[in-house]
Amino acid sequence: MNQRVVVIVLVSLFTTCFVGTCAVTTTAVIGAAIGDSKPDKKRPKFEPPPEPSEPAESSAPPEPVDEVATAEPDAPTAEELSPPDEPVEFDPPLLGTGEFAVFHQEKAKVEPWVALQKAAKGTKVKVFKGSAPVSAIPPYVELRDLPVADYAVIAGETLESGRGLTPAVKAALPKAKRASVLDLALPLSGAPMLEVSKVLHTYAQLTGGVLWDEEAQEYLSAEAFKTRRIDTWEKGVPHVSMNFTVFVDTVGEVVSVRSAGLKHFGLPELELTDIPKPSKDSAVALLNATAQILVEGKRMPGPGPLTVDLTAMRHVQHRKNLEAKASADAEKVVDLVLVPGSNEKVPTLAITFPGAGTPGERVEDGIATLFGYPE
Repeated sequence: MNQRVVVIVLVSLFTTCFVGTCAVTTTAVIGAAIGDSKPDKKRPKFEPPPEPSEPAESSAPPEPVDEVATAEPDAPTAEELSPPDEPVEFDPPLLGTGEFAVFHQEKAKVEPWVALQKAAKGTKVKVFKGSAPVSAIPPYVELRDLPVADYAVIAGETLESGRGLTPAVKAALPKAKRASVLDLALPLSGAPMLEVSKVLHTYAQLTGGVLWDEEAQEYLSAEAFKTRRIDTWEKGVPHVSMNFTVFVDTVGEVVSVRSAGLKHFGLPELELTDIPKPSKDSAVALLNATAQILVEGKRMPGPGPLTVDLTAMRHVQHRKNLEAKASADAEKVVDLVLVPGSNEKVPTLAITFPGAGTPGERVEDGIATLFGYPE
């Protein structure tokens, strides 16, 4: 769906520290870039470039965690990171969309178009070679088979953190010959994403390739994709945080977090700013909880009040993971307000809290209401 930008200049200084189960990386960047420090054939999507880390919660067996992106050198002040005083107009998503790719180190085991037809056989997912007709009704997948010269592998830390990839695969992937780009269109209901994910998984198995999620900016083996994106569904309800990435931007003692990948479910992306640095991990958990409430359809995903109630979540494992983070004094429920976010290119809602005090104090109080105070 998106044309690729292939020229990037970046100078990165990576300093990584791990707190709890979430990694925070501070990256100095000159220019506009996504991914890592390979100068050619980049496809910038987000700023700053993401550095993979561990997810916000764990399960039994332990769940892999989401990536974390970091701040840029001439980063804005904490005030600039706050939701604007005059919010931008919010245009809700009209469809669920996504862009995936499958990289082939050599020739695909099965010809891509043949493999996609086989993968979709017996499902409600329609497939098209090239662009779908304007009359096509989602869910459907469009296939573009491209040379890597037109869709480059993002190497460096992003590749090194790929899920389920062996050292041999990581070493060979930058030499991949072709990429099958799979553009998704889904109805606003998130349920079809499970069937589409099964098609993507089968396609990767048939062709013998490595999956790339452009929105979440992560590589996955076919097995890891199945473990995270398919096996974690419960009775038609996704474990939504297994399907998107959380990016963390740090400016001094203030943190902001934002999602990347909720558009797969026809949802706006989420952001939360003015977070005191010690509350970072809890803020990531709050964003995950808000996303889960929205994907479960508790209310239409637009601006307005929203109650996040951990005990009301339908996804049992995700609920248990989040409740495990709560202390004895936690109310496990908090009222917040969603307002149009700062990203004018992608439908985004900012999580805010009503009440008195500074934005940072309100965020800290909201997190404490939901998860309690550290013991």
